Amino acid sequence: MENGSAATYKDILTNALAARKVWLEKSELVKLKETTRSFHTSYTSLYNIFIRKKLVNEDPYKGESKITELQVPDTGPINEAKKGEQMSLRLANFDNQLDFLANFYQMSIDFLNLERIRKILVLYVLLTG
Repeated sequence: MENGSAATYKDILTNALAARKVWLEKSELVKLKETTRSFHTSYTSLYNIFIRKKLVNEDPYKGESKITELQVPDTGPINEAKKGEQMSLRLANFDNQLDFLANFYQMSIDFLNLERIRKILVLYVLLTG
């Protein structure tokens, strides 16, 4: 390949990648944010019903925890002796994670990496079963 055609190919590729980035951020990431907010609204409605029906207890420390990065809530086995307490904590933690994702998480190509995308997918899988 000649030096001139290699530079042209590089320029074409750079422009195509930049256009793809703009499309992803203005289209797909906006849809992801909207879907996340919809999931969070639905989950919050169910969670509040569980609290009203006394199926779970409200987390008294909900406002005190500061989330700086998504964390997948514990999905291991539940100790039968502490089932109510553990379910309450897990559901509250999941609500906090969804709230962070829906309202504060930076949805941009530059910020998202494979590890962050994996955590988002795990949260969606936990929510949708």
